Amino acid sequence: MRAVERGELEAFRSLYAAAPSNIGARTAELDGALCLRLDDASEVTMFNRVLGLGLDAPATEEQLDAALAFLDGVHAYVTVAPDAEPPEL
Repeated sequence: MRAVERGELEAFRSLYAAAPSNIGARTAELDGALCLRLDDASEVTMFNRVLGLGLDAPATEEQLDAALAFLDGVHAYVTVAPDAEPPEL
């Protein structure tokens, strides 16, 4: 994973780990990808998203399905870096 993507992923991991328990900040690790969910900001996609998908290893349909299931019920997006794999991601 490139340094800029790794830095963003680690910064969000730290932010969510430090968040107060009452705001609904949750994460899920999926084979190198990090899913973020913030229930108190369910309309804000910056806080409800997937980082690092397809960067440490090619993304799979199962991995993407698990990420989308984790984000169900909030407005979210999946960050796809230019060098993410597979190319059709």
